[in-house]
Amino acid sequence: MARRIHRHALAQGLPLVVCTSPLRRCRDVGRHLRSLGWRHVVDDALLEADFGAWDGQDWEHIAREDVDAWVADFLHHRPGGGESLHQVLQRAAMWQPPEPGVSVVGHAGWMLARRWLQTHGPGQPPTQASQWPRPAAHGEAWSLTARPPADRSAC
Repeated sequence: MARRIHRHALAQGLPLVVCTSPLRRCRDVGRHLRSLGWRHVVDDALLEADFGAWDGQDWEHIAREDVDAWVADFLHHRPGGGESLHQVLQRAAMWQPPEPGVSVVGHAGWMLARRWLQTHGPGQPPTQASQWPRPAAHGEAWSLTARPPADRSAC
């Protein structure tokens, strides 16, 4: 993935700066890019959504009624006692790149939250699980705006 990002950045004339989550699978891509001369910024704001007690669990080991409770209150429920989608949207809305055009290597939950904000704006959070976009293919590149549309507090 690091090589693909490197080639893409060079072809597009992007700065050789990558921001990553501190979690290993993202951080390792940043470390590899750093070995190619990139500046690597590790940022906790890019962490995956916190699923609390659900983290690392296979879906079949999570009680159906717990999943149903999350779906019933998709925006505010805290799955596994972790972070609500509302909180992830707020965190994604507040993040700012250190400079325009940087590359971001993140996790699906954070990236989808940022993409939702870019597409729908912060004043229209998803209220149903069926509205949430499907994750991208592994390694798919997206362009994100520097800051989602105004009024981040409305997430």
